[in-house]
Amino acid sequence: KKRRMLVDDARGVGEALDETVCVEDKCEGLTVRGNYYVRIDPLGSGARWRRTTGQEVYSPLLLAFTHEKLENWKSSYVTKASTIDPNYSLPLNVALTTLQELDDGSVLLRLAHLYEANEDPEYSTLAKVELKKMFVGKT
Repeated sequence: KKRRMLVDDARGVGEALDETVCVEDKCEGLTVRGNYYVRIDPLGSGARWRRTTGQEVYSPLLLAFTHEKLENWKSSYVTKASTIDPNYSLPLNVALTTLQELDDGSVLLRLAHLYEANEDPEYSTLAKVELKKMFVGKT
């Protein structure tokens, strides 16, 4: 569906919607596509599905691969790693938002609690994260 307006239609953006995409000499209105997720839950229990599905849709696990030979890559980069305990996973109400090694060798870790107070009877509680199991061998 296209919504291209040359004047403000008073539907919230406060300006005309006249975005175009040009390929070579042909220009046409910008087309936006999206997905809607709908679920009907008993009163008070929709947060769990919304938070879980939201994490899966907007912050999926990203696996990256390369065609480069392992030996070439290892000779070009410092290869060191720390691993998470294979028997440990974050609590279901906690999301990893940042994991970054800084220039001084320290690690920036940001975690987010996914639920607001009283949003879900089970997951709106305090969460325990065991950092020693996330960073095995680190002190």
